[in-house]
Amino acid sequence: MDINKNKLVLRPCRNEDAKLLFEWVNEPLVRSNSMDTKNILWENHLAWFDKKIKSVDSYIFILEEKQPVGQIRFDFSDSTQSYLIDFSIDKRFRGQSLGKHIIEMGINAVTKIRNKELKFSAFVKSSNLASLNSFLKNNFYISDEKDGYIFLNLNR
Repeated sequence: MDINKNKLVLRPCRNEDAKLLFEWVNEPLVRSNSMDTKNILWENHLAWFDKKIKSVDSYIFILEEKQPVGQIRFDFSDSTQSYLIDFSIDKRFRGQSLGKHIIEMGINAVTKIRNKELKFSAFVKSSNLASLNSFLKNNFYISDEKDGYIFLNLNR
């Protein structure tokens, strides 16, 4: 299904999105590109979701174009003093450069909410070229590579 990128909307995640995020996080390619590749149990997901949705240090957004096509999450990291980015695109919509768009739209949304310049970073598995390219297209640079992971920072 082709997506009209001019009609993409990024909205804050809502409680009723818990099931959708659960389905996306357990999709095989998402699991294989995660640090922990084991499937996530529903009760563990609900506890995680409840914690994240209430956290003042996390933001979750849903990318839509008539229907949900992806999610992006920003978690503030004390160790890097930056927002770590995690995103995924629904398998039906991959291959349309939506990663580039969801990262750009998400950074703009968090920057607007916080109303100041922020630092953004990401960890990507070395084998996840699609995600890596999405970050590189958004002016991220590779700052480190270790144990099969690439660490990226936004260049501002």
